[in-house]
Amino acid sequence: MSTKTNRNSQKNAKKTLKEQILDEYEGIIGKHETNDNKFVCIVCQDQNSPFYTGFWHNCKDHINSKTHKKVIQKLTSEVSDSDPSKEQEDSIIENLANEIERNAELPKVLSLELKGELDMAYTKFLLQYRLPFSIAGPLNTFFQQIASNYSNDVIQTYTVNRNTITHAASTICETLKNNIFQELRATPFSLSLDAPSDSNGNSFLAVCIRLIEKGFDRPTTKLISILPITTSSTGQTIFDMLTNTVLINEEIKQNCMGIVTDEGSNMTGIEKGVSSRLKEVCNHVVDMKDICHLLNNIFKKALEAIPKEIIDIIKNICSHFHRSTQKNALLRQILIEKNIKPLEILYQSKTRWLSMRDCIGRILELWPALQSYFLLYGSDTQKEYFAPENELFLRILSLLLHNIIDCNEYFQKDDLFYNEVLEKLKHTYVIIANLIIKKTEKTMDFTKVFEIPFEKNNIQEIKIGKVDPDVQKILITPEEFEKVYLMRYDSVKDILNKVSEQKKSEICTASIKFINICLKEMKINLPYTNEIMNLTQIIFFEEDYDENKWLNLKDLFPNIIKSKKQKDDFTAEVHRMEYTFAKIREKLRNSIGRVSPLTLWKNEAQTYPNMNLLVEALLVLPYSSVPVERVFSSLKDIKTPKRNRLTVFNLEACLLGYQAFKSQSFNITEEMVQNYVHKKKVVNPKVIKENQELNSQMSLVKGISKYF
Repeated sequence: MSTKTNRNSQKNAKKTLKEQILDEYEGIIGKHETNDNKFVCIVCQDQNSPFYTGFWHNCKDHINSKTHKKVIQKLTSEVSDSDPSKEQEDSIIENLANEIERNAELPKVLSLELKGELDMAYTKFLLQYRLPFSIAGPLNTFFQQIASNYSNDVIQTYTVNRNTITHAASTICETLKNNIFQELRATPFSLSLDAPSDSNGNSFLAVCIRLIEKGFDRPTTKLISILPITTSSTGQTIFDMLTNTVLINEEIKQNCMGIVTDEGSNMTGIEKGVSSRLKEVCNHVVDMKDICHLLNNIFKKALEAIPKEIIDIIKNICSHFHRSTQKNALLRQILIEKNIKPLEILYQSKTRWLSMRDCIGRILELWPALQSYFLLYGSDTQKEYFAPENELFLRILSLLLHNIIDCNEYFQKDDLFYNEVLEKLKHTYVIIANLIIKKTEKTMDFTKVFEIPFEKNNIQEIKIGKVDPDVQKILITPEEFEKVYLMRYDSVKDILNKVSEQKKSEICTASIKFINICLKEMKINLPYTNEIMNLTQIIFFEEDYDENKWLNLKDLFPNIIKSKKQKDDFTAEVHRMEYTFAKIREKLRNSIGRVSPLTLWKNEAQTYPNMNLLVEALLVLPYSSVPVERVFSSLKDIKTPKRNRLTVFNLEACLLGYQAFKSQSFNITEEMVQNYVHKKKVVNPKVIKENQELNSQMSLVKGISKYF
């Protein structure tokens, strides 16, 4: 007997998962008509259940689901009570034959003519409802999914309208927010805030969270709420909105590790800002300023070293072509004649100073055509824009901007750790400083470069050339700047010969002052000396082991290491960790590629549980509010002038839904559908029939009998 059983088990082991399921659930589970990777539950399909198909590895989960079992129970009772007559059986057979005949008449092959018909039908639909052409592909995929997952009868009887979508979106939004709040109660996170406006001038508070989701080795940033600002935007008002909607209980407050905002007084004010008010409630919260915003302001201040007439040239050329069809048409004609790619002049943002780099780049790209244009249509002042010294200044300014822009673009990422943040800031500082340091003093050692007292003089003193003696003795001269830095670039070398020595000296002097102000402002404003930023470097295995840093971190975050016993255990772990720490550092040096610190610490979680707990919390500390800035773009894409009646609740549902579904990692669940149906009490008599057709009952008897 045992030998026979072993043979059967060996035989089953050779079968694929699909074959095993088809044998075990014959009459209940079948193959999908168009997708070989999917199964079809014949029971649920015939009973018009929306959940009747899926991938083979999810099949047994479907069999054990409540929805499937309810369908089985319902059919069992109906089959036991029914006794179909001969006339009913004949009627069923006739109906099935008619259905088969109708399907046989439909074309099975996509000919060129049929494709043309479908192309025209799709195009008509898009034009009729003024939809973007880019939606055609996703729309076709959606139709194919609907056709493969639901029967023709269901599709024909289904109706939908605006209110239906509004109620369904409400359910989805509610589920998404509930899921997020469950995460906030269970895991550490940080906040990023900003107050965007829509095209009508209505203000909102956008709140994003940064946390590490299960199964990820990097932080994820996601929107959690959009709140209307209807009265004022003071720090107190925003703080009250935050505590009433996000930080709703002590459990969530304790998991909040930090907050990042821009430099608005209502956000970062020492006494009345949101950050300071939050720290009064949660002493452990780390307050950071958005690094991208800081870099933008650093560049704005450094521009004071550049002559005003150079800045005016950029602004005037950009504004000259802004919103002028006639001027752009004239420029385009010249570009075509000169065989230059017909690009448009960019308009500089009034609040995003770093956008000047793109504007300068476009002006220089179209420089010959612009010169011809203003010679024909410009004033005497505009014709003087194109003097060689002005072109040289613009090209040098574009080069000087490169390092700051590179740093700013790096911090557009929303999944960085603090070791990566500090390393990039140090790298940028050293590279910029070495542009104006004498060759004999140059070094790639950040500590030595940072000791140079660039911060001692204010901006006005730097502008007039009054520089601290310790700085002055290591600065290069304008002649050295030209020889060492400018002569590297081919685009600059050609122009240098056209500019007088005096002008070159003035331009190089202004460039050195520009860099000096950048270094001064970077040293003062960027978090090089931030306590938390420096203490947390110990968790990344990139510096020597230091027990005191670990113990300081423990004391700074009592929300993570709470009880006396836990603190004692943490201290004991710190003492034991030194040997393991050295071993891990050695492995990292010999490894190829970067390993996530989260992965490294999870491997040690069993031996060092409390240290791992603190590390997971520290890895979500904030540095950028760029994710909230991205909400601005999505908000303006959704709430257009033609959708200006969109309520805040529906706007939030649109944003949260897009956020969840764009990665295709979130799916509509059976529970979500049941909640929606229960909430709205949706009962469609065309879909849910009291008496199922007898052909369904008869064809399923064999499969259902396997349950009994």
